[in-house]
Parts: sequence; structure tokens; C-alpha cells
Amino acid sequence: MGRKTFQIFDLNNIGVSGDFMENLFVECEDEAGVAAYREIVEYLMMDMNVKNLDALRIYADPKTPLFSCQIEFKAVEKPLTINDISVARVVGDEFDLVIGEERYIPEILRRLWDIYGRDNVEQPERSHILVKKEGVDLDGLLGIVIVDPSKEIYDQLVTLALQIIPVGFRVRHVEYGAKSVLVVASEAVIEPEWVNRVKERFGWSS
Repeated sequence: MGRKTFQIFDLNNIGVSGDFMENLFVECEDEAGVAAYREIVEYLMMDMNVKNLDALRIYADPKTPLFSCQIEFKAVEKPLTINDISVARVVGDEFDLVIGEERYIPEILRRLWDIYGRDNVEQPERSHILVKKEGVDLDGLLGIVIVDPSKEIYDQLVTLALQIIPVGFRVRHVEYGAKSVLVVASEAVIEPEWVNRVKERFGWSS
């Protein structure tokens, strides 16, 4: 039987919200393969509670063997920076960050410790964090990203893709686009022409 392409189902029907029609497309050797991928994706979508999904495309060639999928997502909120949730003051030889939303304080401290070191960062009060001024650019300090929704969704979509990959396909190639993730997997070394073939089928744009 020749390879066929099927539009399987509207992802809104399994709990993925959105204003636009969101679809899964599968291209493989026969309808049995299409049905198998449909079942796997449907289960994973409900189990992982994936958000912001726009489209998911799968291309599988068992003769190569090759598996690939492209997952597209909708625009997410812009990254949250220290500047968005604090007011900075100069107090002697330190910057005093007055944090407006306390739920972000643990992550702010982790980021500041990683960048400036624990010896240069202290928390004298719950909502105040002091950073020594020496060698610190205030604009750079305030521009530190605390929450990046796009990174979170990239990680989630790669995890989703890896769960769909057939057992034994341990060699993986992952690329990131502006609002999409491309995953290619195989049992053997992935040849560059395989990746190019997949990109051409999906109309991939990085």
C-alpha cells in the first residue's frame, strides 16, 4: 500500500483549548500506522495537559527507518524580568531590589546567586534583595529573565515528541524554530539528507 496522508482529528476534541482549529497530521505507510500514532498522541495530550499547541505533524518511514515530527505552538507571553516585578534603589554600595511579587523571590535569588555569587547577594528582609554594585550593570541586572514561557513550552513539546518516538529509536536530532520544534529519530545514525527530506516535507523554517 502506498504512503498516505490523513488529517486525523481536531485537537480541541481532546481538551486542547484555542481560538483556531488545531490539527494532527500523520504520514506513514498505512492506516493502521496512522491509527496507532493517533492513539499515542491522544493519550499523551490528555496526560501531559499541553497548552498553546497549534499543530502536530508526523512523518514516519519504517523502511529507512525514520521517524519525525514537527510541533508548532502559538505565541506565548513575553519573558518576565526582574524589572517587571521590582523597584530598584541605590543604597550605599548596593542595589536594593524591592520585590513586588514574593512568589518569584526564590527564583530571583537562584538567578542572582548563579550570576553574581552568593557573597554579593543577600536578603535582609522578605521583599528586599541587596546586590553589591561593584562590577554590576543596573540595566543588565534589571533585564535578567526570571520566567521564560517560551523555554517552558519548548521543553514540554520536546518531551511530548520524545514520548511519541517508537521504541528503539535512540538516535535523535532536535531543532528549534521561532514557534516550533522539529524532532528526527532513528535506530541508526541520522544522515543529513534525512533531516533535509523531513524539513522539505514539513516546510520547516527555523
